[in-house]
Amino acid sequence: MFRAGLYPHVATRFLDAADWGLPSHRRREFLVAGPVPYRWPEPTHCGPDAPVAARRRLLPWNGFGAALGLVGEWQADPERGSGMVERHGARKNATSDQPIGTILARSHAAPPFMLIPGNGGHLPAAGVCTTEVKGTRASAASGFTFNGGPDRASDSLFLATGRRRLTWQECATLVGFPDGYPFQGTIEARYRQVGNAVAPIMAQVLATNLPQ
Repeated sequence: MFRAGLYPHVATRFLDAADWGLPSHRRREFLVAGPVPYRWPEPTHCGPDAPVAARRRLLPWNGFGAALGLVGEWQADPERGSGMVERHGARKNATSDQPIGTILARSHAAPPFMLIPGNGGHLPAAGVCTTEVKGTRASAASGFTFNGGPDRASDSLFLATGRRRLTWQECATLVGFPDGYPFQGTIEARYRQVGNAVAPIMAQVLATNLPQ
């Protein structure tokens, strides 16, 4: 792309989809090449650490709690690799009023996306390590109660500590896919498709700024 004469104008930039309202951090490097200079889109949202002038001008980041309809304060669990973590960065916790960390693509290891109800951060560490792709039987539809009783290792984990893994549908919501998007394959394959995806909002904002 940068070879002399191939494209008159080539530019790259790291952008975080949370800066355009996504309730999760999706930080990716984008490359644009073409006949005229590209005007990069301006963010619409910013975090609490942004300069005062930016916080006055932009909307605050959207939190994952509102996006998922979670009641009360929930925290992403950094010990279990919840959500958004840069490949080479330290794991960061996030309360439900903040974007969650990167949705990892793996689903076959210890649950990669864990949520824990907030109680000052004093819940005990999980004593059970479940590798079930299915996660707990409890679901949002049942108010996270058990129909027929718990029968999985992940059910015991949820009952003992309150920790549960995000479903692949919840992960898709946090990346910005509409309900009913036609992901294909097994549950594990769907986790991978969500985890490897670039947030759709970034395609929209980047395409909007293309010269006519």
